[in-house]
Amino acid sequence: PEAARPAPEPADTAESGRGAGWRADAENMFADLLRPRGRRGAPRDGEDFTVRLRLSFEEAMLGGERRVTLPTGKTLTVRLPPGMSEDRPLRLKGHGAPGEHGGQAGDALIEVMVKPHSLYRREGRDIHMTVPVSVPEALLGGEIRVPTVHGPVDLTLPEGTKAGQVLRLKGKGVPADPRRGLPAGDGFVHVEIALPDRLSEAARAALRDWQARAPYDPRKGLG
Repeated sequence: PEAARPAPEPADTAESGRGAGWRADAENMFADLLRPRGRRGAPRDGEDFTVRLRLSFEEAMLGGERRVTLPTGKTLTVRLPPGMSEDRPLRLKGHGAPGEHGGQAGDALIEVMVKPHSLYRREGRDIHMTVPVSVPEALLGGEIRVPTVHGPVDLTLPEGTKAGQVLRLKGKGVPADPRRGLPAGDGFVHVEIALPDRLSEAARAALRDWQARAPYDPRKGLG
């Protein structure tokens, strides 16, 4: 005959009760850990700073380095590219106000004010100037020395140069900017014939003699 098996003991109700309570406490604990403690704001980028620099005409055309102090008090050495203009600020990435909640920092914008020059004027990457020449220089031609933003250079006047004639100085405009892929500009000399304030008697006699020997009518053909 099959041996009798002992009846299974009843489960310990006290232990069962403690297990159920532990599970409930654990669920509440994890729920507390996972529950957000406060709503985090959306990422917000920092604001841009604006710094204004006043440059001479030569500084704006040739470029260089300038020390710039930001509104935060931080000082930077900034490379100014050649040919800076008032309508195109220089952007320094990430040097503005810091972002919030993981947002990116703003930028620093360097705006320039270029002082007008008494001789030079800019057109694109070219630099123009008006240069006076004497009557003998215009008639006979020859070399004259003219200023440029790069320093003085010699310019050859052709014989019979006329008032208003424009002569080119290759490469004497705004320098090339390889970083931005911009070529060098040219210099342009607009000739202005300057008459003397007074003539000596010898100069008058020479002009009368020249007029007699080589007469010409500049108004021929006007009707």
